[in-house]
Amino acid sequence: MNDNDVQHYSNKRTGFPSNYICTTKYSVWNFLPLSFGQQFKQMANVYFLIMAVLQSIPSISPLSPFTAIVPLVFVVCISMTREGIEDYFRNKADKEANGTPTQVLRDGVFIPVRADEI
Repeated sequence: MNDNDVQHYSNKRTGFPSNYICTTKYSVWNFLPLSFGQQFKQMANVYFLIMAVLQSIPSISPLSPFTAIVPLVFVVCISMTREGIEDYFRNKADKEANGTPTQVLRDGVFIPVRADEI
């Protein structure tokens, strides 16, 4: 649920829930922190982060930390980009569904309204 979409979750006139659809996970403001946190809920990314930290300690590892950090950063960036693109397309689909014109019967007359205004 996005912060700017909270207004759509209740119909102020009747008190009933609205017909507004919101399937996106992120907003422009919370994408980076939430997506970054989501990446490290995966145990494989946590494992490679721990390995990168351990390889950064010269007395423990003869390898360069570069060999562990760069692949981890690459995989996390690719995954975050994929999530961002998927969320963008969900947002587009939500706008299309919410903007679908429909008709509502009020006082015996059909009135054209948008789907999210029902």
